[in-house]
Amino acid sequence: MKHNRFVQLSWVLLALMTLASAAWTQARATAPSGTIVETLRQDLVRFQKLEVAKEEGYGLFHGCMSSPQSGAMGVHFV
Repeated sequence: MKHNRFVQLSWVLLALMTLASAAWTQARATAPSGTIVETLRQDLVRFQKLEVAKEEGYGLFHGCMSSPQSGAMGVHFV
């Protein structure tokens, strides 16, 4: 009986630690805020349109790449 109770308690503790870890990871993954980040966002918002980037002299650096192991990357202008 004590062994079963110990096993049940162990599973409950493992579940709680897993949930706490996931919550902590999610909290750390949220976008940072602050003066520098907001300034950069405001300055770079115009480059969400490809035409603007081209008009400003940016050109295609590398096209989209994808692979089953690495996932996919976007189009990069420099």
